[in-house]
Formats: sequence, structure tokens, C-alpha cells
Amino acid sequence: MYTQIPDARTRVRGRTSPHQPGDIEPIETAPKFPDTSVLLFCPEQGGWHVGEWWEVDGSGQWVAAICPDITLEPSAWIMVPADANVL
Repeated sequence: MYTQIPDARTRVRGRTSPHQPGDIEPIETAPKFPDTSVLLFCPEQGGWHVGEWWEVDGSGQWVAAICPDITLEPSAWIMVPADANVL
């Protein structure tokens, strides 16, 4: 069964409360830790992608978890659900 993820633009605007599990957050608040995958909303790249923050030589970027050669340009993020099915 698939769960519909609400449009990030609807839930990010006007956020003032701290992050709660399941909340869509602006990309500026995303965790930038090694080996931490998050769901990233990339409107110019087709929607939602699982990605990670990679930092090399003091410069960082969001990359696709499936292939670090793919640079992502997210505008929002959400934690990967703990009960996510892995194929």
C-alpha cells in the first residue's frame, strides 16, 4: 500500500513549530550528517527522491542515495519513515 505525501509547498509555508516526525520541512533545516538518508522534494527533478548530504573539500551538495553521481536540488525534506519497505 502506498501513502500519499502532501504537496511540500502546502505544508512548508508558514511553519513556525519545531520539527515533528512526518512534517515536511524547508531544505535549510535538513540534517547534514554522513550516511543519513532523507526524502527530498525536488520540484525540477520530478518530485520526491531519497538523498544524502555529501561534503567534499569543504563544499557540500545533495546527492541521490541510489547513485551519488546524481546531484539533487531539493526545496523541502522529510525523514524516511522507519517502517518504509525496502525492495
